[in-house]
Amino acid sequence: MDQIILRDGSTGGRIYVQDKQEIREFLDRIKDEVLSPDPNQEDRVGFIYGITLQEKEETKLAFTLNSIQGIYYQDNPGFREVVRGIFEKAFNKKFGY
Repeated sequence: MDQIILRDGSTGGRIYVQDKQEIREFLDRIKDEVLSPDPNQEDRVGFIYGITLQEKEETKLAFTLNSIQGIYYQDNPGFREVVRGIFEKAFNKKFGY
């Protein structure tokens, strides 16, 4: 991956992370997190954190904190903390969830 696009669901703001070290650290921190599908797969609206992983301007994966490729997942506190950390650093503000 050579770019991560972070979207703040509360404001619509976008930040483009292109620092290779920061991208590598983020991916290393989330790669071993285990996500469990939510038994309730009913559609939902809205998100706090939107993440798009790109390579050469091609989207490889886009997800929110609880949804990846149309499948909803139960909350994972470790995954949430890693995602919140990169967002708080990039947007220079605190996120409540």
